[in-house]
Amino acid sequence: MSTRDLPGRGPHSPEPWLWTGTREVEPELYVDASQSEGWPWDSDPSKCTWLIQLYAIPVAKWSTSRYAAGHGSQAWLADGLAGRAPKTVSTQREVLEPLIDIIGGVPLRELSAANVRTALKDLAATRATRTVAMTHAGLARAIRHAEANDKVRRNVATLVDTPAGQEGRPSKSLTFEQSAALIRAARSYGLYAYVVLSLLVGIRTEEARALRWDHVDLEGDPDAHPPVPPHVDVWRSVRVHGDTKTKKSRRSLGLPRMAVEALVEHRRRQAVARQRAGVLWQDNGLVFTTALGTRLDAADVRRSLRTICRKAALPGAR
Repeated sequence: MSTRDLPGRGPHSPEPWLWTGTREVEPELYVDASQSEGWPWDSDPSKCTWLIQLYAIPVAKWSTSRYAAGHGSQAWLADGLAGRAPKTVSTQREVLEPLIDIIGGVPLRELSAANVRTALKDLAATRATRTVAMTHAGLARAIRHAEANDKVRRNVATLVDTPAGQEGRPSKSLTFEQSAALIRAARSYGLYAYVVLSLLVGIRTEEARALRWDHVDLEGDPDAHPPVPPHVDVWRSVRVHGDTKTKKSRRSLGLPRMAVEALVEHRRRQAVARQRAGVLWQDNGLVFTTALGTRLDAADVRRSLRTICRKAALPGAR
């Protein structure tokens, strides 16, 4: 182990935020300051020089020569998204993978804004603008995670603007005629009220699957001032922790007559299903359930909706 005297710097030097002196150190943990640009003293490669902030944070711990952008992204996906839904983590991994294929092997301390800009432009040539923006944001968050863990000193991804990508896929929204055909086709299915609520009220699928009967008012209060119409209180979803997409998504939505009638009929059907299931019924208070009262999952809904869409002869239905 070697030491070296570094003269002229200390807590009362012209640059008090630097502290230099003589100390025995582990060479692999500290930068060789003699290799730094502008180093004023004669260097001796056989000796380990050291440079410590006033708060005793080793400079070399800000980044390591072997810690690449790919390592930073994997670390963020593994540790930086704690508490997020698996689907969220999967989405972030999918949008980052093409970028990591390009710059994943570049050490973070050598990654430049130009590297990031070029990589994003390459992606923008074949991907939608929204996808490129999500990729850019994911990289910035991954590098910020590495920065917080003393792997790199600055976040070069924040120095780059997101380039415009390609136009997204054409809208698949239904026309009025297609919506009417879908409602007619759903009339004999258990998801009829689900379809009506989605089309006429605007409730999201993750909100409909978490909707409870105690959040449904099918009568309202016509004598109130002002009158209160029939409505649903959208306060929950099947997202992690049961929260809606945003705080502003917590809302009450008025119900048109067709939606009220559909929900009244749905409640009657559910009572029959409860009686048929007997002791196997799980009373969760949910509006939309399986034959045993449990919550519908996304696959249940997609499978039924495909059948309804085929019956309605909607374009692209399979």
